[in-house]
Amino acid sequence: MYSLSRYLWVRRARQGINRLFTNMLGEPLSYAGLRGDKYQLSRRAGVHYSSHQARSFFARWLHYNNVAIEDVFVVMHHWSVEVTRK
Repeated sequence: MYSLSRYLWVRRARQGINRLFTNMLGEPLSYAGLRGDKYQLSRRAGVHYSSHQARSFFARWLHYNNVAIEDVFVVMHHWSVEVTRK
């Protein structure tokens, strides 16, 4: 988490922006913008990578890094903790 905290601190100090993801104009990054960026990056890398796969990877990463299942449930916005456990 240190890297993320440092990134946010530097970003705020340089640009006065208090958002994690922004477009080139400093505006909030839209869902379509994020999908487009992901598509271009995966295409350049020569792999197929869906948004669902990204969410699943992130949930597993949290789990493997000892984040409580209840916290993963909240972050992932699942309907129930049982869905998160799967």
